[in-house]
Amino acid sequence: MCVKPLNILHIGTSHKHDSPFILASEYLFEKAFPRQNIFFLISGGANDHIYTGDHFITGYNEANAQDKLIHMVSDFDVIVFHGLTRVHTNLALSSSLFEKIVWLFWGGEVYNNPKLNRDTLLGPATKQLLALNNFWTLKGVKYLIRKYIYPSSLHCDIAKVAPKIKYIGVPYEEDFVNLKAKTAVHPDCIPLIYSYYPPEHVFTNSEDFPVLGDNILLGNSATPENNHAEIFEVLRTIDIKPAKVVTILSYGDLEYRDKVIDQGLRMLAEDFMPITDFMPLENYNKLLNTCSVAIMNHYRQQAVGNILSLLWIGAKVFLSDRNTMYHFLKRIGCNIYSVDEIGVGKEALGRLTQAQILENRRILKDRLSTTRLSNNLKDFFSNFSYK
Repeated sequence: MCVKPLNILHIGTSHKHDSPFILASEYLFEKAFPRQNIFFLISGGANDHIYTGDHFITGYNEANAQDKLIHMVSDFDVIVFHGLTRVHTNLALSSSLFEKIVWLFWGGEVYNNPKLNRDTLLGPATKQLLALNNFWTLKGVKYLIRKYIYPSSLHCDIAKVAPKIKYIGVPYEEDFVNLKAKTAVHPDCIPLIYSYYPPEHVFTNSEDFPVLGDNILLGNSATPENNHAEIFEVLRTIDIKPAKVVTILSYGDLEYRDKVIDQGLRMLAEDFMPITDFMPLENYNKLLNTCSVAIMNHYRQQAVGNILSLLWIGAKVFLSDRNTMYHFLKRIGCNIYSVDEIGVGKEALGRLTQAQILENRRILKDRLSTTRLSNNLKDFFSNFSYK
């Protein structure tokens, strides 16, 4: 074990959408290393979460954060990057931090980066919806240029930084194997199995099982990687009544959102229920409780928190078998299903049994418990080469 206390600097954003990850990290890292963590959170403006406590440093925007950070990092043994953003890459490229950096992998920084990932994230029906099958349309040409010819400067910088980082936190082994295969990480990179979703922190006061409704939850955002169109084509052939297809479209790409709404109404008519407004967490949880089935058709690790929450409350979850999370959940014994099984018909959309729900919850408690994740951190940093 470490012979002296660690000084750990976490760098993330203070945006309210990221606050569950930051607060979960505070919870876990403080369990493992109490009073040894400082969180430097870059401001995004009016949408910031309000943090309290002297171990949170806030109020710096992108423009002035780097100057502050470059003078701070030498005082810390470990620098934890929550995702890879512009601030992270600029800081890494302008300093000699790589021996100290632990990158907690979020997903999009690699999977949505054409410099690191050439695998398609979109199904054929989704490409058609976006008019990408005909690449000679203006939108198709722009897509090709952005993806393959002139990736963004951030994508280019991430592609420079990611393979130099020797320590990475991933939610499960399958994602690490995938990153290694893409050469998106250092050849000798050491993985930390880390989750932002310890049940004791995320699912407080939830020992009772909610009574779930008949609805079907489809996707978690208005982004094309949800591949809504492929699922619409399957569900239109099934009599799902009295269920509604609840589709979360409250954030993401507005143009894509409008296309999804148009197609959903055309294909599913009154069975389609788009959600376009943000709602308080309590109301959102009530909405999830109306769904006994959830379909997340992402081809990559995405919506991890949503999927774990849905399994926890007892929903029957369908994932793409291209998604590493599907294979992880299958490997550890969860009752999880492939989207290909939906085509069997309405019987495939039947509820989980109480025994299956209890088994899923037992497995998640074991795999993601605070004790297990905290011990992962202690074991990992006992071998960490810091000065």
